Amino acid sequence: NPSSEKVSTHDRDSLTIDLKPTPKIIDSIRGKYPSIFLLAFRALHDLSEKDLVANASWRMNKASADMIAVNDVSKSGAGFETDTNEMILLSKDGENIKIPMAAKTEVALKIIKAVSEKI
Repeated sequence: NPSSEKVSTHDRDSLTIDLKPTPKIIDSIRGKYPSIFLLAFRALHDLSEKDLVANASWRMNKASADMIAVNDVSKSGAGFETDTNEMILLSKDGENIKIPMAAKTEVALKIIKAVSEKI
C-alpha cells in the first residue's frame, strides 16, 4: 500500500516492507498448453544433494512439468555470475541425470540433448 505522504526516517532505526509473492507462471502453463513438453528450472541454495533432488521433484510435480533442471547456486563455480555450472536433471519418469561442472554452454547442450531424447 503506497503511503499518501512522505515516510519520515527521522528517529527510526529501520523500515519494514511487507512483500507478497506473485503467482508462479510455470504453475499455469500445463493448464493452458496440456500437450507441451515442459522443462522447469530451479535454483536452490546450500542443500544436500538428497534435499536438492527432493525439492526439485516436489516442484516438478507441482508444476506438472516433464523435467526439471536444478542446481545449488551456493556452490563455487555454479549458478550466477560464473561461466560454469552443474545441474541435476530430473524427469517425471524417475530418471536423474547429473551434469558435472562444465562451461554453461556445455551444460545447456546436455540439457537440450536430454530433452530431445524425451520428446
